[in-house]
Amino acid sequence: TILREEYALPRLHLLRDASSTYSMISHSHDINHAPSMKTYLEVEMGREEIRGEAVRRAGVAGTSNWRGVEAIVESLKSEYRYDPDVRAPKDCDDTVTFFLQHGAGPDYLFAASAAMLLRSVGYPCRLVTGFYASPKHYDRLTGQTDVFPEHLHTWIEVQCYGMWLPVETTPGFENPIEHRTWSQWTAEVFWLVRDSLLQHPWRVTSFFAAMTFVWLSRRQWGEQLAIVTCRIGGVGSLERRIQWTLRLMQWRSWLHGGGPRKESSTIARWIRSEFERMSSQLQTGEQALFVEAVQRIGYAPRSTIDLFLQQNHVSLLHACRNIARSSLSKAVRNP
Repeated sequence: TILREEYALPRLHLLRDASSTYSMISHSHDINHAPSMKTYLEVEMGREEIRGEAVRRAGVAGTSNWRGVEAIVESLKSEYRYDPDVRAPKDCDDTVTFFLQHGAGPDYLFAASAAMLLRSVGYPCRLVTGFYASPKHYDRLTGQTDVFPEHLHTWIEVQCYGMWLPVETTPGFENPIEHRTWSQWTAEVFWLVRDSLLQHPWRVTSFFAAMTFVWLSRRQWGEQLAIVTCRIGGVGSLERRIQWTLRLMQWRSWLHGGGPRKESSTIARWIRSEFERMSSQLQTGEQALFVEAVQRIGYAPRSTIDLFLQQNHVSLLHACRNIARSSLSKAVRNP
């Protein structure tokens, strides 16, 4: 059976931001005692002991905001071991205490313990049982994830501003994906840059200055990289040197804003137009010789190519060197 389900969990950045009014999610007295919330605030036994444990685990994060929820859950995930084979004794009346003392347990004991700890300090939450879609079983070709009976899983949901937000309580399982909107992405980048600038002004200023320099000199760096690549690629024979020099001309044209060669334009015409843009020591005779070499390599019989390259070996090497040393003086669209 193929199921297509999508749960768009909102980005929780405002809940995590201590300066945001949304971060204070402590539920008021009226909400805590509302009939609809009482069920999700019940603690089976030992409420005061569990409450003390919850406060200890929340620590500096406190028990009145979303950071407290995450602190309590993360403490369980970091201090306790996931073991699906652990079972509470049949005569055990307090599975949460058993789990906290034993130090290991299956996913439902992690979820139940997290729920009791959170409820004891005023967070309405509930247990949820379903299936865990493991990223290990994701098939990129079909865009589907195989789910098997052994993927039955338990987690919790916390009531927050009228929404039930899923929280993964078991170590080794991925947290629910949070989706950012474009406005959230923009806001987060802005605040990240602002905070970084306030905390490390010289470091951030140096970084942006370096990025500005790299951007303004990108053509020069790109040309140098292209020249080195073509020199390495052209090692071995004069024919390869000519072919890689032609590639260098194409890359250089692209770096300086030249468009691709039109299908109606011959390769010889394109090369001549690039020579007109060049600032170099390339003589008219060397230009014509290089154009002829490219045409022969592309279209002439093998025997005539070898003979032509042998007869003009020194001149062609000199032409390739001058082309590599040259630069484009203006940026125009190629014919």
